[in-house]
Amino acid sequence: MRKSILFCLLAILLLPGEAFAKTAYLSFDDGPSNCTEPILDILDIYDVKATFFVTATKEKSHHYLYKEMVNRGHALGLHSYSHKYSSIYRSTGAFYADIDKLEEFLRQEVGSSPNILRFPGGSNNYINRQYAGTNLMPSLKEEAKKRGYTYFDWNCDANDGMNPPVPEKKIISLLMNSVQDKENLYILLHDFNGNMTVVDGLPEIIRRLKHKGYTFKVMDETTPILEF
Repeated sequence: MRKSILFCLLAILLLPGEAFAKTAYLSFDDGPSNCTEPILDILDIYDVKATFFVTATKEKSHHYLYKEMVNRGHALGLHSYSHKYSSIYRSTGAFYADIDKLEEFLRQEVGSSPNILRFPGGSNNYINRQYAGTNLMPSLKEEAKKRGYTYFDWNCDANDGMNPPVPEKKIISLLMNSVQDKENLYILLHDFNGNMTVVDGLPEIIRRLKHKGYTFKVMDETTPILEF
């Protein structure tokens, strides 16, 4: 009798379920770019959905990519219109004037604007002090919540937002070292012109995370919040 009870308990513990689910929220900042379509193609191959925190590209040849992201089942998030730290981090008004421009731009491109946001540099960045003369972030975060935005930071980083691009093997190594079997991964990668080592490393990253048991989901207003 004792053995059968113990066996049943062990079987229950080994059953897959929500309590043991591991989720990877794969996100790309700064796009669209000449890397976007290759990224989308790889995501299609591996049946993975991601979140793209976008800017307003000046390259008209890339404008179709906003709809392409949406049509392929991915989520859009607000990043900034200009991505110019010297402009957006001068004041709360300057930052949200830039975001307002991005929202209008996205309405024209895809017909709607998302309610999720990622601050350039993250919600605890110190870059803003250089331009505002004080720590502007608390005010920006408070205003984000007043406006109904949900903002997301990250807990898994490949440090790939560099120019020249970080080598493929280093991107994979840095990202996988930061996984550490977290239950929810909020992965930061970058989508900017010429960042092809991310494209090259993406299939291996996806394969390794799937092997570790992660399911990929997009971020939205219902996603558990991760803030620095």
